[in-house]
Amino acid sequence: MNILTNNKLFLALCFLVLVFLFESRLYSQEANNVETVTEIVPPLKTVLPDNEKINLDQDKEIRSFLNELDNSDTKAINFSTTSNFTSDIIYDQDNITNSINIFNDNDTNKLLDELSNNNVLLFKNEENLEKNTSTNSNINFSTKVIENIRNDNNSYNSPIVDKSELEKVKLSSIGLDYDEFLSENLDIWSDIDFERAIFLLDNINYDLDSYVLKEIIKKLLTVSQDPPKGEIVLENKFINKKLNLLANLNGFESLYELIDLLPKGEDFDSWRALRVQHYFLKGAFETDNSACDIVDSVSLTNSDSFWKKALIFCQIIQGNEDDALFDAGLLKASGNEDTNFFNLLNSLTQKGEDFILDDGSLGLLHIAMMDQIRNIIPSDYIFKIPKYNYSVLLNVENIQPDSKTFIVDELINNKSISLNEIKKYYNVFGDNSLKIEEALNNLRVNNGPQSRADIWNSIKNNSEKDINKSILEAISIESKSGRSIQSMSLLSEFFIFSDNNSNKYENDARKIKLINDIYYEMPLLENLDEDEKFLLNLLSLSPGQNLKIDRFIQYKILDIIPLLKLFNINVFGENYLELYLNQVNSQNSYENNIFLELALNKSLEDKQFLEAITIKSLMLKDTKLHQLSAKTIYDITYSLISFGMLDHAKDLVREWLISRFISTITLSKLAYKE
Repeated sequence: MNILTNNKLFLALCFLVLVFLFESRLYSQEANNVETVTEIVPPLKTVLPDNEKINLDQDKEIRSFLNELDNSDTKAINFSTTSNFTSDIIYDQDNITNSINIFNDNDTNKLLDELSNNNVLLFKNEENLEKNTSTNSNINFSTKVIENIRNDNNSYNSPIVDKSELEKVKLSSIGLDYDEFLSENLDIWSDIDFERAIFLLDNINYDLDSYVLKEIIKKLLTVSQDPPKGEIVLENKFINKKLNLLANLNGFESLYELIDLLPKGEDFDSWRALRVQHYFLKGAFETDNSACDIVDSVSLTNSDSFWKKALIFCQIIQGNEDDALFDAGLLKASGNEDTNFFNLLNSLTQKGEDFILDDGSLGLLHIAMMDQIRNIIPSDYIFKIPKYNYSVLLNVENIQPDSKTFIVDELINNKSISLNEIKKYYNVFGDNSLKIEEALNNLRVNNGPQSRADIWNSIKNNSEKDINKSILEAISIESKSGRSIQSMSLLSEFFIFSDNNSNKYENDARKIKLINDIYYEMPLLENLDEDEKFLLNLLSLSPGQNLKIDRFIQYKILDIIPLLKLFNINVFGENYLELYLNQVNSQNSYENNIFLELALNKSLEDKQFLEAITIKSLMLKDTKLHQLSAKTIYDITYSLISFGMLDHAKDLVREWLISRFISTITLSKLAYKE
């Protein structure tokens, strides 16, 4: 067995020796086959002696070699596919390509043309260019290139870009765009300073009996224009004055948009707080979420107690009661003494007992919390808050009916509520059981919110033959209170025109209905008589008309003849002397203050639009529209036309004429009782 094993080992050893010898032989053969490659340089044709000078420039082969070397360097990068200009490649003095000019591209040139608007500064100066080249690791211009740029701007092959600093946009220039509002080149603010602008905003009368002028002021406050001049420290005060006036005009849709444009900061957080409270009072899921989004954002930077309380209320609305109670505990521990808030919070979480509210310290946030727990809102509270909150309070369910009727009446008086909303609330609060005569008598004796709702319901639910008589009398009573257009708008739809109506009232009813349809641009009645055609033509204020003076005498509007000339409308008659001798004194009207008249004339001379608007608003202070004299309306109209606002001037005159027509037509019928 051992012998067999030894034999195997011996055979294996022999095999390894043979393999080694075979590999060595192969290696030897490969080594013998390797050839040595030697570069052979042909000798010069002319062998020069060592002691003679060599002129290499005369050698053709050397010159050929140098030419090939030169060509190989310049063709190292070929840009023929992107540019046909040799200037597209910039070389330094060593003839090494360093960077590629991209400014010759057509698209780039177009972009630079767009930017070349005298407000763009490509490079502030050469130092900026050097700084850019030293800090940019991808593009390193050489010193020679920079010198070339200094000497010749065309080295870029780019259009020349004018250099000017960008002006800083002032916060006070923010606004909404109303292209159709202002005539071209009419500046509101830029010709006065902040101090004067604030003074004028403080004195604008927002309690106007003119829908047209109110709309003009609203747009004036929201249009985006260059701000006033002067101390920038007054800028925030100026903005707050504008927003406050817009709120008093009940322009909340625009107000909310402007609030969204305001920068973050405590200077304007009071307006964000107003918006949050209005959202809460609307009582809708979407508005609650919007309010809480604002609260979450502002409470991060504003530590005022309102935002802490609003955040707690949001936590309650969103179902995070534990978090709300924890934060309320911290707020109370910090020394906050708003007992109304903590008592209402306990009621919301059903952890408190009965309590008495402090009416003197109630706020809109408290009202929103009270509405959540179905608590009746005290009537006295309505008289203590700013009137610009009235429109949003209509959404609160738990306000007493008489308080809501009062709110609706105030909104009607301020022209801040739609006809559909008025009808909705009158339908709820009006007494349907009253007969028309009883409702009319209440309106005569106590012309107020409830009697107005009652007469509307009584007329709406009545089908008497002579209903037109009652409607005309109701409009007449309201006209004496300065509500001619409002009453016409609410009651004229109930006129009944048929053969059963007495002609004594039918003609006047048709006129009032026609005036209402003209005012609201509704389809007109057919078969108009001469009287009605006169009203239609006059209220159109179309230029080039020739109207007979007889109708002006009939409606006691002779005083408007000079006013009509502003619209190129002529009035003609025959015997003016006889007309003078037989004239009847017209109704008394409010004459304008001489100081306001002089101030308005000066504002026109100086082209001060804001000054003129302020004066116009003061001309209507404490005066109903139909009481204004034709001279006052003439002055206001002339100023509007002077500022390029012809359409607004027509709207104002039309509004004033309608209020006078309604008063004139119905006033003589006040003694309808036969």
